[in-house]
Order: sequence, then structure tokens, then C-alpha cells
Amino acid sequence: MVFSRIGQSTPYAVILGAHMLLMISLAALFTPAFTLGLGALSQHLYSHGSSMLGTVQQVAGAIGTAVAVTVVSSRTASLAAGGASPDSAFVGGLRTSFEVAAGIALIVVVLAFVLPNRLPEGAQGPHGH
Repeated sequence: MVFSRIGQSTPYAVILGAHMLLMISLAALFTPAFTLGLGALSQHLYSHGSSMLGTVQQVAGAIGTAVAVTVVSSRTASLAAGGASPDSAFVGGLRTSFEVAAGIALIVVVLAFVLPNRLPEGAQGPHGH
């Protein structure tokens, strides 16, 4: 969300700090999510699940990048046509792109809460139940 509030005068240290926080947060999110996802598979399917997870991650990253660039370009052009300076229009495009990304992330978080919270059949919980 910090990235959706950047401006032309935002200090580089703020942008760097926000980026570091984002990367740490993603690492803290992806590791348990991938472990949970792959843990639901039978052992003989681990390699297939890992391959599929990597492929989906790459494709989703490419789609996300394409969406972000499209939003930046569209909004920048719109602001420039409205009389904004090139730099101001570009920053406005970036802000809009990060707002869209934050909205998508919020949807993903909501969807994460509705994921099934169950063990595969025959698996035992941490207390042997």
C-alpha cells in the first residue's frame, strides 16, 4: 500500500524500505503457502506438484507484470492527455498500478481464508488425532 502513495518527492529510503518490507512479507507468505499446498499431495506426486507450482508462479508473475505495465501505460497516457507533466503523469500511472495490485492482493487474502483447513484422508494431526 505504501507504493500507491509515492510521489515525485518521495525519498529513495522510503521506497527502498517499503520494497524490503514487501520482499520479506512475500517470503513469509510463500513458504508456508507452498508447504501447505504441496503437503496435501501424496509423496509420489511431490515432484509433479512442485513443477506445477513453479510453472504457475512463473505464468502468474508474467500476467501480473503485463497487467501492471498496461495499467501504468494507460493511466500515464490519460494523465498526460489531461495536461499533467510527463513525470507527474508517470508517477500517477505507478500509483494507480500499485492501487490495482493492492486490490488484487486483498482479494487473494480473502480467498486464502476460505481455503480448506483439513488434512488429507488417513493423515494424522499434530496430536495424533
